[in-house]
Amino acid sequence: MLESDDLKQFPYDYKRSYPYCDLAFLRLRCNEVLNSYEDLLSDKYSVRNICFQPFSKTDCEQDPEIFKIRIFNNDLSLLALEKKFYIDNTLTKETAFLSKTQVLKIINGDVRWLCYEDSLLLQEFYYKINVFGLAPKTVIDYTRETFSLPDYNIRITLDYNIKSAICKKNMFSPLFLTFPTPLNPVVMKIKWFDYLPCKIRNALVFNFGSNPDYDPAFSELAFCRAYN
Repeated sequence: MLESDDLKQFPYDYKRSYPYCDLAFLRLRCNEVLNSYEDLLSDKYSVRNICFQPFSKTDCEQDPEIFKIRIFNNDLSLLALEKKFYIDNTLTKETAFLSKTQVLKIINGDVRWLCYEDSLLLQEFYYKINVFGLAPKTVIDYTRETFSLPDYNIRITLDYNIKSAICKKNMFSPLFLTFPTPLNPVVMKIKWFDYLPCKIRNALVFNFGSNPDYDPAFSELAFCRAYN
């Protein structure tokens, strides 16, 4: 939910999927192009997304907005509810932080407390759980490599080793497993604000590969739903 007194600029984004065999090439290309920038920051970490789906949504259908709880590097002290949607083709995200106890309550259907929170995002989440039947359906795990240029507000990510499973109440247990997805794609995302330098655009925004199974509008969530 956007607040009128908190208007801000949102990034443009480019996303494309590639076969896993292209990972080394994509990583090399990113390093070659970006190493000339002094402010380059790189990182690698694991991500788990607990994705929520309305009761009326079909498995392969795209969502106009997505609610998901995110866990980074299996650190249960850093949990966040994220809402993702688009405004005029620019990516928009809103975030509210949660505790492990709060996440477990949501997974188990105990959501009444959300409407009493100060966060407008949590209040909206509660409303859409009750009105649209949002429920935790899909868990997606993947490894993410990032290449960031803070001075240019540019961020490039490579997501791979994508695994998924149907959400269960024991999803914080070591016994909860996610499974590799068919095709095992690599997803490259580029996010920028005002300007994407031609050097980066020419090197990374390209139609590499010819496999028709790799859709430029690839959605990890829709992809994983289809195979769960």
